[in-house]
Amino acid sequence: MQIWRSVNLAAIGAWIGAMLLFGAVVAPVAFKVLPNRELAGAVVSRVLQRLTVAGLVVAAAAGIFALVQGLYGSGSGAWITRVAVAVLALSLLLGSIWVSARMEGLRAEMGGIEQVEDTHPLRLEFKRFHRLSVRLYMGTLLLALTLFILETRARG
Repeated sequence: MQIWRSVNLAAIGAWIGAMLLFGAVVAPVAFKVLPNRELAGAVVSRVLQRLTVAGLVVAAAAGIFALVQGLYGSGSGAWITRVAVAVLALSLLLGSIWVSARMEGLRAEMGGIEQVEDTHPLRLEFKRFHRLSVRLYMGTLLLALTLFILETRARG
């Protein structure tokens, strides 16, 4: 069981590291160095899609591990881990299925973000969804950190 715990922690840790790298380096650099916001947004969106898929895989693996822990009675806090995993997966799904899809739809309706004024209703709605997307991103990152801490503490 110890080897699976180590693999689980490594996967969660790697995903957290990728999310931190994305938020601290990739997204800001893309918007700074690419020739226009439309291109930067496309790059950031594609990278975030892949991170979301990776996060769902990590959440599924962590969930399976937590279920196995619960079945074998190892770790009295396994139910907390299962709840954290479920909330993490739901947050990722909400962000990718609803928020990102709506942002892409708005982008298409506008013919591109830069094609409409800052005060245009579609652009204002896009900005609202972008804020929600950032909040979901931060929330999933905090949930993943919480999950990592729970799993680390359960090692003892």
